[in-house]
Amino acid sequence: MTGVIDHVCLYVPDLAAARRFYDAVLGALGLPCVGANDTWIGYGLRADADHPHRTYVSIRTGTPAGAGFVWTFRA
Repeated sequence: MTGVIDHVCLYVPDLAAARRFYDAVLGALGLPCVGANDTWIGYGLRADADHPHRTYVSIRTGTPAGAGFVWTFRA
């Protein structure tokens, strides 16, 4: 059985503070930091046909119109 969550995107006002928090929390859950720049941090790996259980988390600066996060489910 595959997982339900494919990827999650969270928007934060302070990326440096978010990185300290998510490095600790997501690292403890087995989702290592896989990339970062001044506006984005990525954790884990995206799912594919050979690895359907993977989950990816993206932390970004700012806020999208009308939401503070995006959850994407596998279907």
